[in-house]
Amino acid sequence: MNNLNILYFHYTLMDEDLLVQELSRKLEEADSFALQNSIDGKILGRVTRFETIRLGEKSYIGIDLAFLDYMNSNVKKGEYLAIRTIISPVVVIGEVVSIERADMLAEFNIRESSFPRDPTTIMTQTFLELKPISEIENNVKRPAVTPIDPQSPVFRPKESLLQDALGIPHEGIKIGKIFSGGKEIDAYVNLDEESLVHHILVIGTTGSGKTTLLKTILSQNVNAVFFDRQGDFVRHLISRGEEFSVIMPSVIMMVNDVPSSRASLELGTQFAERYGCATPVSGDIRDNEILLECEKSIVHLIPYSINFTKVIDYMHKLTPYMSPMARVFWPVIMNNFKKGIDKIAENISHDLSLPKEKVKSEIFKLLTPSSLLNDDVKLQFQKKGKSSTYYSYNDDYITIYTSRLFRHIMGEDKNAITSLRQLDKNLSPLDLAFQTQDAIIRALRSVSEFGIFNVNGTFDLDFQRLKKKAVVDLSWILDYTASVEAIAMVAYSILSDFYSYKDELYKKKERDNSLTILALDEAHEYFPQTKDEESKSIIEGLLNRLMRLGRVRKISVILATHMPDDLNPLVLQLSNTKIVMRNEENVLEKLGFEDYADILLTAPAGLGVVRSIKFSDVVIKTLKEI
Repeated sequence: MNNLNILYFHYTLMDEDLLVQELSRKLEEADSFALQNSIDGKILGRVTRFETIRLGEKSYIGIDLAFLDYMNSNVKKGEYLAIRTIISPVVVIGEVVSIERADMLAEFNIRESSFPRDPTTIMTQTFLELKPISEIENNVKRPAVTPIDPQSPVFRPKESLLQDALGIPHEGIKIGKIFSGGKEIDAYVNLDEESLVHHILVIGTTGSGKTTLLKTILSQNVNAVFFDRQGDFVRHLISRGEEFSVIMPSVIMMVNDVPSSRASLELGTQFAERYGCATPVSGDIRDNEILLECEKSIVHLIPYSINFTKVIDYMHKLTPYMSPMARVFWPVIMNNFKKGIDKIAENISHDLSLPKEKVKSEIFKLLTPSSLLNDDVKLQFQKKGKSSTYYSYNDDYITIYTSRLFRHIMGEDKNAITSLRQLDKNLSPLDLAFQTQDAIIRALRSVSEFGIFNVNGTFDLDFQRLKKKAVVDLSWILDYTASVEAIAMVAYSILSDFYSYKDELYKKKERDNSLTILALDEAHEYFPQTKDEESKSIIEGLLNRLMRLGRVRKISVILATHMPDDLNPLVLQLSNTKIVMRNEENVLEKLGFEDYADILLTAPAGLGVVRSIKFSDVVIKTLKEI
């Protein structure tokens, strides 16, 4: 060997020594980090030296555990573990997907003819497969992309490190605790404002824990409007001794035999009897609400019904159940009908020397769906004038024949053209096809039978006056009708008004426009999937306003259902956080959660998987109380 080769070999040995020293130092650093950030101050095992570690689309990392470490660890499938890599100082979080144990005879491929007990042969190494989920480097969280070094220490991470590595916010609404290795650990899963305004879909079968999760959210310091079909959320807040608002959609049958002057008190009394509150007296009715003492809670009760005049122009959009042709003609019918009412008000105001707007206002105040069918409007003006085809006078009141006007405008009566021209030369019947007229009449008769319009004793809804938490108690409507349509119409009306309220705050750049959560259980009943294009556009129009446009207006929508196939597809698209609880295999596959079938097919109540824009899939156990 010449002198040059000897010199090169000498320096190579020195370089290798330095490299080994550097690697030894890095390994010490990795071990030290693992010990400091381990929940139990121990290194559980190491990345295997006995096979190649691949990081790819479907990669699993092999972990070796010495027998004593295995015996003392009680490691479980589904547990979250951490790896501190050696070459790069990165923490990788993974989930245990399999655990392999073998007797020493199996390792040597020896089979005995007898089966003696021999504890010494089970003192073998344990092999884990870890599915990498995410990693963190210098406080930057990302998917697992860093190569994994053999011999890297594996440990049980402290709660804060696990939250950081998974990307879980430390602040926000608590929805549960991380479920690791068959038990919940003391690491909360939170949804911050950014996650909330990108909306949440909760999916699970009956009894899977959806309602409990919603109660957990409602129990926290949030601005919220929850739609309640069974009174669960009302009872929950009463049991907690909270002060909150209840919007009480009411129906005409609830106050049928009650004088108008006592209708509000009657509705308040019915609420008090159902929820165990003190019976209200007239002094409890203040500023369009009724104050009730319910155990240790103060309930601000707002009996509510839809003001038909307020929605008359867009009633065809309030319900997705009106026929397509009826929807096409409804705006034209209403435009002509309002022109007719305007002319009637003008004539009566001239006869009685009253302001036209006052007469017109009184007519519209009394207008209901049945007013377009057969119940005419009676004005309590005790003056007389000259009667007409569309109104008449007597000693006590003026009768406005609104149903006749409505039918003439549609073109039902052969004399309609003459009567309308006498009222206003610019009015003519529309001559709608009989099938279209019949569809409109049937739709009006249906919604009229619901009794949800212009109920005596109800108040106007002012969102600005609501308490921090409000519940829309739909159980009262369900007492009188099983129709999904009635529930949907009330919900659409309230949701539409709520969006308008938040939109106004947004446009005025109000400082108090804080985040508000809208939560609806059984979401498929409010936003069903439908093949009718007009119905579909109505549903998707409301969803678009609430979810897509609602983000900058500080609206967070939480929808819960167990029937995703019956849900409008736009919900799946616009819900960027999905919480999937116990469900059937085909549902899990459609949602892309088939990898969790072993957990979710038979999951106990409250167990689920969260997939969010802020963090990777996390198995959680929802909280029972906050």
